[in-house]
Amino acid sequence: MEGWTSDYGTFLRFESEGQAEHWAIILGDEGRRWKSVVLDLRGVELTFEERRTAIDILYSAHDWS
Repeated sequence: MEGWTSDYGTFLRFESEGQAEHWAIILGDEGRRWKSVVLDLRGVELTFEERRTAIDILYSAHDWS
């Protein structure tokens, strides 16, 4: 696992999607997951727009087309 902290929370990259899913379940409403990356939102106070930006960063590699 590797991780990095930002103004929007902590991004964690796991070795597998299964591990990421496990941690996203543990985090509940304070976690978001895309593939093997989890965004941990615990301990950060975000406005709606900041939370939206954080989730946009998480899904930045996703092709929505």
